Amino acid sequence: MSEQKFEFAFIYVAGGVDPQKARARIESDEINMNVVGCSTYEQAEQIAREMVAKGCTALELCAGFGN
Repeated sequence: MSEQKFEFAFIYVAGGVDPQKARARIESDEINMNVVGCSTYEQAEQIAREMVAKGCTALELCAGFGN
């Protein structure tokens, strides 16, 4: 019986980043890490919603987002 992997996402913000191109998925035996870049907070919100719909149960924002 296989267990479901832990899905999470790391979202970073940087000028001029296209969230449709700036993507990576790193898989291991226990987790799937989705890394997505964006250039605006609005894009980050869309990406966060997409990742939750995809099954991510944890989202982490880079320090570039500020407070």
